[in-house]
Amino acid sequence: MKLAEIANDLEQRRIEILKNNAQRAKQQVIDAQARAKMRKAQEELRKSREASASSLSLVG
Repeated sequence: MKLAEIANDLEQRRIEILKNNAQRAKQQVIDAQARAKMRKAQEELRKSREASASSLSLVG
């Protein structure tokens, strides 16, 4: 294998690694956004349940 071929092969591997890293970083952002959305929904559900419980206790 010639030096130019080795260099080209290494460059192609480096490009693939960078692509994979970018994909992984993008997925981590998507996952973090999904977790934040889930936490927000859970918090809203908790608040809703607390409000329902407190209004029921005032009625009863």
